[in-house]
Amino acid sequence: MLTAPNVLLTFAAPVVVAGPYGTRRTVQRLALHLDQPRAFLAAWASGLGA
Repeated sequence: MLTAPNVLLTFAAPVVVAGPYGTRRTVQRLALHLDQPRAFLAAWASGLGA
């Protein structure tokens, strides 16, 4: 089942992402559907533990 994204990451510069079957794409935005988007965004904002 496909659901609408609830998180949209926008990068300052293009990044390469890996997809299924070894595909690669250069993107500047990445849309995700997460079970806990607020927890993810809090971790992302804090540097993911870095």
